[in-house]
Amino acid sequence: MRILFLDDRPWITYGMAPAFGELGHEVHVIHPASVDGTLASVAELHPDLLFSAAIYGMEQIVFPAIDAAKVPYVCWEIEDPVSIEFSMEFAKRSILTLTTCAEWVEDVYAPRGIRAISIPFACNPGFHKTGEPDPQYAHDLVFLGNNYEPFPTRLEGFQHMLNPFIGAGYDIAVYGNWWWTEPSFTYQIPQNTYRGYLPYSALPALCASSNFMLGVHSINGSRTMQSVRTFEILGCGGLYLTQWTTAIEAMFRNHVHLIWSRSAEETIDLYQFYSARPEAAAAIRRQGQQFVYAHHTYRHRAEEILRALPDTVRSR
Repeated sequence: MRILFLDDRPWITYGMAPAFGELGHEVHVIHPASVDGTLASVAELHPDLLFSAAIYGMEQIVFPAIDAAKVPYVCWEIEDPVSIEFSMEFAKRSILTLTTCAEWVEDVYAPRGIRAISIPFACNPGFHKTGEPDPQYAHDLVFLGNNYEPFPTRLEGFQHMLNPFIGAGYDIAVYGNWWWTEPSFTYQIPQNTYRGYLPYSALPALCASSNFMLGVHSINGSRTMQSVRTFEILGCGGLYLTQWTTAIEAMFRNHVHLIWSRSAEETIDLYQFYSARPEAAAAIRRQGQQFVYAHHTYRHRAEEILRALPDTVRSR
């Protein structure tokens, strides 16, 4: 099957696309910069299946491509459960809707007659693996991600996971877009804590060079939806000290695969405990990586997607 990915974000380029390639399918990934360019790629490649994540703004390019290709389309709803209206715009064009929020399969999509399955984020062992330490990324504590505004759970995570260290004399670095120092945003960090935007290719080196990788999440209440960083950091062998969420507890074991915290005070206690016990920290790094390799790779996700596709699509 020839699959055209209308999306070149990391979870496609380093995740889904290579996984389908490993399973013997011909994959092509394009950057959807314009309608004309995307339509030209569709005409040139003659795909059997179109695939994209549902991202705000992408509908202006993806929807014309779906209409022009006249082949099945699969959407991956990576923003659920943020907006039903937005999710439906993609889902109603898809022969199979994938959602990172398991609860939406029965609660939202099924009542609307939309066929959906739960496909959380994952890792790719071919890329998300133990890297070589790099002195430029050698920090005690690191947070990698963006300063998204409208999520109360994420703001609570900043209070629990970042505030205990920022401005308190700890070696902490924050990587992400410029919003971290935007004066108009609700949450800001000191300029000397912000280290700029990290190239995605540097993620394995960052995890190998840092003692703790901190985690926060935009959503709580789902048993599957969580930050993509969970799977990526564990795949890279990072020691993940993260904000507790329902999904984190449902999918991982505390002090075995990762470490979760419910408060700023607990975060400091956990940091001090594992800083003094490097062998215990190394064991969690190893066990977390082994666990996601065994259960949460993009190959696992691609196999599940293929099983759920109609026979007429799989046989193309």
